[in-house]
Amino acid sequence: MILNSFPQGIAVIMGFMAVFLCGCASPKVNFYTLSPIQDQIFSRVSSSVHKPIVGIGPVKMAEYLEQSQIITRSGENQVIKAEFDRWAGPLKSNFMNILAENLGFLLPGVQIQLYPWRTPEPIDYQVIMEVIRFEGRLGEVAWLDSRWNIFQGPERRLLHTGQSNINEPVMGPKYADLVAAQSRALGQLSREIARAIKNALSECEPAGVRGGL
Repeated sequence: MILNSFPQGIAVIMGFMAVFLCGCASPKVNFYTLSPIQDQIFSRVSSSVHKPIVGIGPVKMAEYLEQSQIITRSGENQVIKAEFDRWAGPLKSNFMNILAENLGFLLPGVQIQLYPWRTPEPIDYQVIMEVIRFEGRLGEVAWLDSRWNIFQGPERRLLHTGQSNINEPVMGPKYADLVAAQSRALGQLSREIARAIKNALSECEPAGVRGGL
């Protein structure tokens, strides 16, 4: 009887161990990226003439945003770092890349360069930015607060100073919904910057950029 019950006892122990290990398994970590403007309604201008070069950066982000966890706010003075919902890469790089892609759609008559520059040609217009706030509340709202300046030419003549405070509704309770709202907020900021650049271009090169923003 003892010999027959021994394998059965081992099987019971192994079953308990399997349940315990499954219960201790780490939850799945989800990774997210921002998305560009979807309505690419602007036709690109093909021309052999020089296209103005718009440089984006440096971009400075608030220190609390410089991490892999997605940040949400639970109160006026309290933030939460998501344990299992994270950015797929550095947020600042993702932010700059999507901003550049958006401006490329909105201003088809220009070239876009990211800081540090990888072109020997001089930058015609430079956008410098500080992101003060870029988070939100799940199921409620996403915020994007920033200060930005546009400079012209090598002498860095200040053309425009902007301050944007953008709110976008979060259309669901999940982190994916929050990131979608943050992407829309970045799209709004891109349009504000594009308008300012377009105004500068229209003064210097009336035929440079066409289409509405």
